[in-house]
Amino acid sequence: MRKIDELAERWHSSRRLWVELNREAVRFGELLLEKLAERLGLGEGEELLEPIPPEPQRIPQIIRPTILTDLNSRRLADWMAEQFEVADAVRFSPQRKRFGMGFILMVPGKEGSPPDFVPVFLEFMREPAGHFSVSVVGHNREFKVWLDDPGTWEGFLDFLLEVLFKRYPQTYEELA
Repeated sequence: MRKIDELAERWHSSRRLWVELNREAVRFGELLLEKLAERLGLGEGEELLEPIPPEPQRIPQIIRPTILTDLNSRRLADWMAEQFEVADAVRFSPQRKRFGMGFILMVPGKEGSPPDFVPVFLEFMREPAGHFSVSVVGHNREFKVWLDDPGTWEGFLDFLLEVLFKRYPQTYEELA
């Protein structure tokens, strides 16, 4: 076989692999948001979770100060300069095998006040054994999750909610 043909075959195989890896990463991100919405008890049409790129420094650009223009709206898209689908939000990390994704959780306001926005950033990687390793950025704990096994999501979702609840202490003792 000519070297150019061998190189072309390797290039095509590699390209197929990257495309498949990206598709799986997007599916993982979509499923993650679905499962988190279920765990939070969000009803049909209650869209309080929005995917965003995993770039904390861009949060001020994504969430504009014009959020007070529609106090009845619960859609982040009403206030965003950009709107992202999971496919737009998922990014390769510098390690190239890991993906990053963020999402904004909108905490409904009280008595007609606008919602608060809670950004969360995740890293995940497709493992050869068929599962994903996933972690919350800034926390040194990784979980193994299979797309088609709902039971494997429980530990990660419990940890994610624990992280979120710890962000907002209710007593002086919890501040420590």
